[in-house]
Amino acid sequence: MALLILSVLAESRLINWSLSKRQKFARRFDHAVEENYEDDAVEGDKKTYQQFLDVAADFKQQLIDIPGLVERVKVLLDGEWGLLSTFALMLPADYASRLEEEVLVKQQAEREKARILRAHGDTMTQTGIELALAYVRKVKTKYSELNQVHVYHAFLGAINMLKSGEKSYAEVQSKVASLFEAESPELLEEFCMFLPVALPSKGSGVDLQGMT
Repeated sequence: MALLILSVLAESRLINWSLSKRQKFARRFDHAVEENYEDDAVEGDKKTYQQFLDVAADFKQQLIDIPGLVERVKVLLDGEWGLLSTFALMLPADYASRLEEEVLVKQQAEREKARILRAHGDTMTQTGIELALAYVRKVKTKYSELNQVHVYHAFLGAINMLKSGEKSYAEVQSKVASLFEAESPELLEEFCMFLPVALPSKGSGVDLQGMT
C-alpha cells in the first residue's frame, strides 16, 4: 500500500518533500487506515482494509487512474474525514482541492444534522412529558367520575415502581391491563403508546417514566 501512496505522492503538491519524508508519510497513512479498520469490532469494517489494498493493486496495475482511485477511496473511507483529508494531501492539487471541499461540505452537513437531531430530541422529550401528564390527568378524571380513585392510585403506584426499578415495563403493562381492561379499554389502548416498541403493543415508545 505504501508503494501506491508513493506513486500518488510523486504527482502531488508534496513532490518537493524528500523521498524519505514521503516514505514515512506513506507508511503512517497506510498504518492509520489499517488500524482504523482491521481492528474494528464490526465484522463489515474488517473487510474495508482488504478492499483498500485491492484498490491499491488495481492502481498499481494501471486498471484505474487517479480519478478512479480517488472515487474508490472516497467510497471506502466515507465518514472517516481525517483519513480522507490526509489522503487529499497526497493528490495533485486539482484533485486535492475538490476532495478537501467535499470533506468540508460533508462535515458541515453532519454537524448541522446533529444539531437538528439534538434540537428535535429536546422537543420530543418535552412533548413526551406533556403527553404523559395529559394521560395521567385523563386517568384521574375517569376514575374519579367512576368513584374508583383507588384504581388511579394503583396506576400511579405501578408507574412509581417502574421508576424505582421495582417493576419492569412488562410487569407494569400487565398491572395496568388488570386495572383498566374492565372499565377503560380505551385508556389501556392509549397506554400502549408509552411502552417501548420492543414490547407487544401498538406504542410509539413515548417515555412512560415521565408520567409522575
